[in-house]
Amino acid sequence: MRRNNKRMEGNVNMKTCDNRDYNLEMGQKYYHGTGVKKNYRKAAGIFGSLAEQGDADARNYLGVMYENGQGVKQDYVKAAEWFRKAAEQGYALAQYNLAIMYERGKGVEYNAAKAAEWYEKAAGQGDASAQNNLAFLYRQGYGVPKDPAKAMELYEKAARNGCTAAQLNLGHIYEFGKETGQDYVKAAEWYRIAAEQGNPAGAMSLAELYDKGKGVPQDYIEAAKWYKIAAEHDIKLAQTRLGEMYEKGLGVPQDSEKAAYWTKKGVYFRSWIFNMKTLFDRSNRYKRLNEMIAKVTDPKLKSSLIKTRDEYWNRIQKLNKPNFTDEDYEQIKQEHQRIDDLISKME
Repeated sequence: MRRNNKRMEGNVNMKTCDNRDYNLEMGQKYYHGTGVKKNYRKAAGIFGSLAEQGDADARNYLGVMYENGQGVKQDYVKAAEWFRKAAEQGYALAQYNLAIMYERGKGVEYNAAKAAEWYEKAAGQGDASAQNNLAFLYRQGYGVPKDPAKAMELYEKAARNGCTAAQLNLGHIYEFGKETGQDYVKAAEWYRIAAEQGNPAGAMSLAELYDKGKGVPQDYIEAAKWYKIAAEHDIKLAQTRLGEMYEKGLGVPQDSEKAAYWTKKGVYFRSWIFNMKTLFDRSNRYKRLNEMIAKVTDPKLKSSLIKTRDEYWNRIQKLNKPNFTDEDYEQIKQEHQRIDDLISKME
């Protein structure tokens, strides 16, 4: 998951006579639209000058801008190059970003071992998101030997450093018990921590435990409270269940109007399930394409496969709408089949 831009804002209100700090501050202001009108081109110009002078902050920003096509033409290769320059200076956020490029095969060849190496460097500096992503690699055995104990250690570090993704991962691990044995009490503890930080997925998971009385006493009032938070963030399953609770008066006063409102909001629950399956299917095919690309030695064929992979990713992204139509569904199936045929042919 790409790091939230908020992490890159820095202290944009700092006043200093130092040219480097002043220029970096102005670049950040133009990038984020803080106190000035957002202008990616101006930001890219400022960051470009600072990056050429060796500024790690600016190099990382420039990497993000090339990756996203902000103020510059989108170019994953240049993005990776700038991330690498900053990463080699020991800049943790750039190390994290470079690891993602290796994990996704963007601008560099897919290489899970290299991704793990750069996540390790960033994680060693206390970067919680890197700790979380490295934990996933150890849990699955991608690029590193499979080590569930090491994964749990890293998830806990990341979770205690405030990474809500890690808190949710721990909640899921304890809830379903594949590595640890089921422990609903611990699952509830981690979901609560994530929920109290405002994470809607944490609120949804905690609501379900209160609804079913797992790890916590069954409490429809608490369940409804957390479902409502998740529902307000457009989590369809929460909207559907909250509608039922208003209809039956479970944990909330019976209210047919609110029941109808939330039921209607959650009517696309089937779409939501299909969307999640689509993303899962896309990720699996993307990984298989990356593994195939890594084995190809012919430069033209490699370039063609990379283009096909990126086009596939983007087409699925556009088709995977909240309220997909039958036509969208058929197109998604065709896209998946096209990639499956390509993979079978190459194998």
